[in-house]
Amino acid sequence: MNREIEDLIVLLTCGDLSQPEAAERAAHVRHAPGASAICTLLNEYLVEGYTPQEIHGLVSDAFDEPFPPFPHHDKAIQKDASAYFKWLDGTLAPRGYAMVFVPFDTDDKVRLFLVKRQDAPRIMALAGQLGAKLLLH
Repeated sequence: MNREIEDLIVLLTCGDLSQPEAAERAAHVRHAPGASAICTLLNEYLVEGYTPQEIHGLVSDAFDEPFPPFPHHDKAIQKDASAYFKWLDGTLAPRGYAMVFVPFDTDDKVRLFLVKRQDAPRIMALAGQLGAKLLLH
């Protein structure tokens, strides 16, 4: 299980953390590798906010190259946050990224990791093995 936690950490950080750095962080959650523990360990990689506009600003800041502005003109997005996340997924896909959501029942915040799209299936498999509830958009 130790190696799975380390691999998950490396993938959720898009390889920004090395395996030894991931091992050091994983040592803190070996007995309870749930989503909330992983979020605490990787807080600096977590995108979280209450509104699609807030999430959009944070996602935009994660990229060096220009990111499309928030689609204020889209009526569906104004009415339904899930329409925004569908739009965002389509915007992230050509860049090679996907969103992995971390569901919490304690508040209305949206929490997600931006991950390499090619790594998303492995992330979901590791999360399942560890019992960490994560959702792929």
